[in-house]
Amino acid sequence: MLLLFAFSSFGQFHGHCLDAQTGKPVKDAQIVSEGKRLAKSNTSGHFSFDDSSVRTVIVKHPDYKTMQENLIPGEQNIFLLTPDSRQIDEVTVSAPLLNTLSKKVPGGFSLISSDSLQPNLSAIDVIEQSPGVVMQKGALNTGRVMIRGIGSRSPYATTRIRAYLDEIPLTSGDGHTTVEDLEMYNTVRTEIVRGPASALYGSGLGGIIVFHPDHSQASPLALDALTQYGPFDQKKILLNGGSRQKRTIIKSNAAYTQTTGFRENNDYLRWNGQFMLRHHFGNHALFFLANYIHLNAQIPSSIDEETFHNSPQKAAENWQEIKGFEKYDNYPGAPRNAWVRLIIKFRDK
Repeated sequence: MLLLFAFSSFGQFHGHCLDAQTGKPVKDAQIVSEGKRLAKSNTSGHFSFDDSSVRTVIVKHPDYKTMQENLIPGEQNIFLLTPDSRQIDEVTVSAPLLNTLSKKVPGGFSLISSDSLQPNLSAIDVIEQSPGVVMQKGALNTGRVMIRGIGSRSPYATTRIRAYLDEIPLTSGDGHTTVEDLEMYNTVRTEIVRGPASALYGSGLGGIIVFHPDHSQASPLALDALTQYGPFDQKKILLNGGSRQKRTIIKSNAAYTQTTGFRENNDYLRWNGQFMLRHHFGNHALFFLANYIHLNAQIPSSIDEETFHNSPQKAAENWQEIKGFEKYDNYPGAPRNAWVRLIIKFRDK
């Protein structure tokens, strides 16, 4: 009887189909082998079937990329499906703090999807695509966000507008928000809520901006690189890697950006680093995110109209005299630029 039970268990397969980006169950995902449908996931993402001859299956769903997965008999198989950006459907957003269908967001809302995010775009260029949002840009390290006019009374920084990197605050304790230092290469979407509907996140009269990193990983192993060159000795080098092994997705990237700028006292150097890990076990998911920024950038500041017309490349005299700049990283004394997030999420069976 024990031998018969062992052979029976070896041919039983069960598991869950989950959205790799949100960790939510995926309904109606088809488990296929050699053109034959073996099972279909239910509302909780669960599937099961008996077939001792099957070891590899194809997972299909109209809203997700088709994947080939290996099965482990007698254990819970977790398939992390990557959303297919070509599918057009109603979007579930998280900017109102709770996951909500975009049509039900109680306020002015904008979603900037991955289709509009290009490697050469900065965070300033991205959020400026949203209606009602204006960016006042000086150097690469000086920008001011305004939503429906809110923020215009702050002369040198963004205030009354809150920003988050996947629920990690980018807004300091005194209400100043800095977004221009983010690396946007691994950002899958940006959500913006304008006006008082953002009050769920706290005091942000103008609104909130939420940047979402890409947690999905379609292939078992991926590595890509980006190199850009431009005028004024501008260069950017980026390395991005990802790995998916059954229940675990690991992604990391590092970027180097440098330019001498058009004006005097306008040198700019920035390092970005990011590491993400998502592991699913049982009915739980562990998510870890670490982000690092090192910035060393000079500030040419503003000039009068006569200098603008005759010598626009000059820096403001007082800033040129003192070699004005800003510099920070995650060393002790500047902890606000290193972010780590550790979350355990629960999902229904």
